[in-house]
Amino acid sequence: MPPIRFEVESAALASSMPYTRKLVLLALATLADNNTGVVPERRKKSLTELAALTSLGRSTVARDLDLLEYGKWISRDRPSMEDARKGMMTGYRLTLPPGVVHEVDQLVQEVDQGSPRDGRKRDPSDPTTDPSDQKMASRRGRAQNRATVRRRNLPTIIREVRLGLGEVYSVTEEQELSDEEVLGFWATYLRADDIRDMAAYVAKIAADAPYLDTLMQNVAPVCCGCIQYYENCKCAA
Repeated sequence: MPPIRFEVESAALASSMPYTRKLVLLALATLADNNTGVVPERRKKSLTELAALTSLGRSTVARDLDLLEYGKWISRDRPSMEDARKGMMTGYRLTLPPGVVHEVDQLVQEVDQGSPRDGRKRDPSDPTTDPSDQKMASRRGRAQNRATVRRRNLPTIIREVRLGLGEVYSVTEEQELSDEEVLGFWATYLRADDIRDMAAYVAKIAADAPYLDTLMQNVAPVCCGCIQYYENCKCAA
């Protein structure tokens, strides 16, 4: 099994998350231990230092850290108020969302053995089959291609719609929505499961509405069992 840092970096490259969030995640990956995914004490960064490291604003980094934690890409160990006054900083650990573990394993296998789709196997005697730059470019290309065409299951749709809404409105507001309301948003405004960057697409739609309540006025809840509006749902019958 490859080190957790490699897994997270590969999954991040294959993901459809917005570029600022991807940059924050990859910045944390450069600080983390290869095998454990934990940022060691000597390499911990404050929010201001992370903003400088990524050339992003503090508010953008703070928002993306919240969304990365909510999306199960990282976990955080926050110090108490007393410890924070003493200079103790937040601890970070890289994690993998449950839905991407299998994709990472497949990606690693393709990188190590050659893609089964093109019938190519690595030949150690042929230097053209394994230059590091070609291997990285090939890995990224295959990852981006899978991210473009992959179809989402129901939990993934709900999670990515929530991430998109969380980018425009507060995470607290988004969390107040039930899964049925989130699925209703998807059914009303998107009705597709193969959009390349669903979270970004949701954020673009939401940006036109100043308040989440306004956006949800035209949304009717959808049952997560039968994927029908509640007026047509027969799950309880």
